Amino acid sequence: MTNQDHITPQDVEAVRLSFERCKTHAEFSDTFYDNLALQSAEIGPMFAATNMIKQNQLLRVGIQNLIEFAGGDPAAEAEIRRLADLHDRSHHATRPDLYPLWVNALVITVDETDAEATSALSEAWRRVVAPGIALMSSAY
Repeated sequence: MTNQDHITPQDVEAVRLSFERCKTHAEFSDTFYDNLALQSAEIGPMFAATNMIKQNQLLRVGIQNLIEFAGGDPAAEAEIRRLADLHDRSHHATRPDLYPLWVNALVITVDETDAEATSALSEAWRRVVAPGIALMSSAY
């Protein structure tokens, strides 16, 4: 189900290594959610009743699954499909137009927390998460 035509193994490995560097920053998840809230005024209230400690853990697992899915991992694909169901219109109702904002917040956060971030790495991040994001968006 993935569209991996433009994703190279080097992209996946570069993003994996970047994410490892990002995860060394204790504030990575909080920074991400701050950046996400800045993308649209409607996003902050979506998390008003959320246990952010748990959400921060889920974010890290979700990002890892997006990376592994891009690399062709079937277990990660199953997890992305499960997340897609949780975020469809019958559950969290995450509209497809919100996913690009999520990706933007992620790339901004990587730029802020990965000391080795470059514009090329940012573009690799966008390519690598695209298949999983497309799958999630299509489940709406």
